[in-house]
Amino acid sequence: MIVSLKELGLTQGGSLTEIFAAAFSYGLTDCTLEMALHFRLGYRQLTNSTGLKSQGKAPAAAITIASMPLEKTDDFPKGFYIRRIDGCDWLRGYTCDARHQFSPDDLFLFKRRDPLSETFI
Repeated sequence: MIVSLKELGLTQGGSLTEIFAAAFSYGLTDCTLEMALHFRLGYRQLTNSTGLKSQGKAPAAAITIASMPLEKTDDFPKGFYIRRIDGCDWLRGYTCDARHQFSPDDLFLFKRRDPLSETFI
């Protein structure tokens, strides 16, 4: 499910920690990194974005794959996003630190939580 941070109630944007917490409250959860590859190959509704550089923020019309970071270091990629440039679809990695604030208009891909697979103690 593709949602903007505004749709998750984050009208001022948020950090990755805030984004995952808000998504969880809407019945959404993170994607696996492998899902990024499948999404890139199968999703055909990307909007063409402009400009190649987007330092400090998500590129226009990009969709960030909501996946848990593999490492906590700031210089190691946190995950992937997809975007279309001049009609060509791209899967790219991104880095950010824990304080980075994503924009309320940024789009994220989540998967719906399966309540049957959750364990309650």
